[in-house]
Amino acid sequence: MGGIAIRKSLPGAAVRKFLLEHKLSGKILLLSVGKAAYEVLPSQIFEGIILTKYGHSSGKKFPKRTTRTPLSKTITPTKF
Repeated sequence: MGGIAIRKSLPGAAVRKFLLEHKLSGKILLLSVGKAAYEVLPSQIFEGIILTKYGHSSGKKFPKRTTRTPLSKTITPTKF
């Protein structure tokens, strides 16, 4: 039972659920922190920027017009 709750709360599952419930049409310019949006809509993404944890995009096929930026260190919020 706990495993189901964890799977439903994972970012990829949340993004997938949103994108499937909100039918998008036309070309999509992707700005993504993570790769979940691309994994759900690969044929509609024509260009984009994808930020992932270092090593998390290796072995994935992305459109040629996307820029993948692996982050090698943690980014902390700046206090204003």
